[in-house]
Parts: sequence; C-alpha cells; structure tokens
Amino acid sequence: LKTSGEKGVIINLMFSSAALLKGSGEFVMAAVEEGVPNILQHASEAVQADRGVVLAAVKQDAANLEFASDSLRGDREVVMAACATDGHALQFASDELRGSADVVLAAVTSPGSEATEYFPPCPWDDEELCLRPEACIRYASSVLWRDPAFIQAIVEKDTYLRIAEGMTPRNHKFLKYAPAEVHTDKAVLEAIAVHYNKLMVETAMANKHIDTGRLKRRRTTW
Repeated sequence: LKTSGEKGVIINLMFSSAALLKGSGEFVMAAVEEGVPNILQHASEAVQADRGVVLAAVKQDAANLEFASDSLRGDREVVMAACATDGHALQFASDELRGSADVVLAAVTSPGSEATEYFPPCPWDDEELCLRPEACIRYASSVLWRDPAFIQAIVEKDTYLRIAEGMTPRNHKFLKYAPAEVHTDKAVLEAIAVHYNKLMVETAMANKHIDTGRLKRRRTTW
C-alpha cells in the first residue's frame, strides 16, 4: 500500500474506502504513519483488537486508545504508551490500570498534561506516587498524612518565599490538601517554621542587599 504523503488525500481515501479501512490493518498503519488523527475510530473491531496496530496508533495519537478493544485498554504496555503521549488518555484505560501507580505516573508526567481529573476517586497510600508528581499530593490518604517523614517532604516542596504573610498550613502550596487536624499539629507548625526560616536565610545569602538580620528574626505566624 502506497500513500501520497498528504493527510488530506489519506482522509479522503479513508472515507471513500470504508470497506478497505474497516478490514485492513495495513491501511490503518499507513494512515498512522501519515499522522491521521483518531484513525481507530473508523476501523473494524478486528483492527481495533490488533495489538501491533493499536500500539502504533496510540503512540501517534493517544486519543486512539478510546477506540481500542476492551482487552487492549487493559494492556499495560498499550496504555503506558498512550499515557506517555498524552496523560488524558488515562480516562480510556481499564479501571485496574487507572489505579496503577506506574500508569498514573506516566500520565501526569507526560508533556504538557495534568490528568489528575481522571484518577479513581479514592485516596492513595503510595508515597512515591503522591510525591513525585506534585499534582498527586491532593490524593494522599489519611495514612500518609499521619507519617512525619511524608509531611516533612511535603513541607519542603514549597519553596515560595512569602515576605508579607509568612508561610502557614493554609497558604502552603501542598499542605492545604491535608486534613484539618494536620493544620493545627504542633510538629507540623514547627516544621513549617524551620523550613520557612531556612528559606529566608538562603534568600538573604543569595541577595546581599536584603537585611539578613531582619529575615533571621522573622518568624512565621498562624
């Protein structure tokens, strides 16, 4: 099968040759190579279940995962390839894979994509998952929020210096997702104070014109 190299010609051929499209994996592969979007939408069930074709299609356009067979939407390699291309493909993955840490990581770290809206609506106990892509912190479970090491890691993730108001659990970039009891925990408040004072000193050292003594004396307030 030869193609002209022009997407418009391929698309016109696609619609004028529906029978060929529906039955020919070779035709679909050629269209994938030409960059035709959503090509699997028009393919036959047999082609939509062809692993080689689907894998190539989702690498070219992640939206093709929506039209893959149920079994391939539950295929880890296929889903990982789609999510790595565009995290929004996570919505078309099987329920099992949507709850898989490595698949979610591929989705939320894909170029230009934040796919957290497609996460299963349950809290996460996986510390690595919640810490690596910052968008996942909001899904941390109550178990993680009781872990001092996890909280310390969260505290240190916010490096924005708030000269006017200081840093508090409620304006912290990530602690705002913590349960209410975390916001009043003395250990957490102390961790924030230590972290913020460290940020102020580092900023003062990096900017010699800032009054270092004033920054050292400043404390965060709640």
